[in-house]
Amino acid sequence: MISVSTEHSLPWIRAVSADALAWRASLALMLVSGFAGLGYQIVWTQQAALWLGHESAAVLAVVAAFFAGLALGAFLAGPSIERSARPARWYIACELVIAAWSLGLIPLMPPLTDALLAFTGAQPAPAWQWLVAFVGTFLVLMPATSAMGATLPAIDRHLRALHQRRADSGQPREGSL
Repeated sequence: MISVSTEHSLPWIRAVSADALAWRASLALMLVSGFAGLGYQIVWTQQAALWLGHESAAVLAVVAAFFAGLALGAFLAGPSIERSARPARWYIACELVIAAWSLGLIPLMPPLTDALLAFTGAQPAPAWQWLVAFVGTFLVLMPATSAMGATLPAIDRHLRALHQRRADSGQPREGSL
């Protein structure tokens, strides 16, 4: 009979706790989500250029809508997420809102573009065109960008809960945000 001793196992192989795996998976998910957000920004900039007439205005409008949505989402959802016992559920819900809204924009972009162009008018005053460009872009992107803004407090709260659970169990801590 052959027996295998576990006390002389390979030094680079070690048991990894469920919390450590959750920690690493959360960071990987956050990284992938950030890259997806950049992809959304590029696509939405190209789409916004259709109703704004040129890409430089679209970049400004989309970036402004992104920052406003990020701030709004963190501001509005942050306190609720902080009190939540299940911040990972908040994170998942936010990611689902982002995905659903982004998929919903695919068929909605052509009619939205037509509506914003009609609302702007054939020869608008520059101030009117910029107002419609920024407000229109903000309103179109707000559901997704505000959900993006809520993902940071959610993942932060989730990772802090994992840290606390590991500390309570005496396990060593990994990096932090």
